[in-house]
Amino acid sequence: MALKRPHPPSSCCGKVPKQAKREKKVMTPVKKLQLLDKLKGVQSFAACGQDYGINGICLLHQEEKDIHNAVALNDPSSAKVAANVRDTAMVKMEKALNIWIEDFNCHHTPLSQKFICESQGPV
Repeated sequence: MALKRPHPPSSCCGKVPKQAKREKKVMTPVKKLQLLDKLKGVQSFAACGQDYGINGICLLHQEEKDIHNAVALNDPSSAKVAANVRDTAMVKMEKALNIWIEDFNCHHTPLSQKFICESQGPV
């Protein structure tokens, strides 16, 4: 009986060699604006995608308003990811919570959702 699918090539120990991961392409907000400007012209989605070497142009087109707002707020021409500013009170609370949990872990005390809810101080 013939096999339906060929077996993958194996090394001497029976493991398949790992392939290298593809590099994730991240566009700067300014490049996204340039691409959106091309879409406003006569160029099609597929042609723009080929020019920039990416897929999913329609998702950028759907988020056009958000992209324009992000670039208008701060011109991050060299930034690849927009950073969110976090509240300092939230950062302090997370640090205190981390210390509290580590203290219980050092004393080998198990934490459960019920215990945490009962340990809650005045709100």
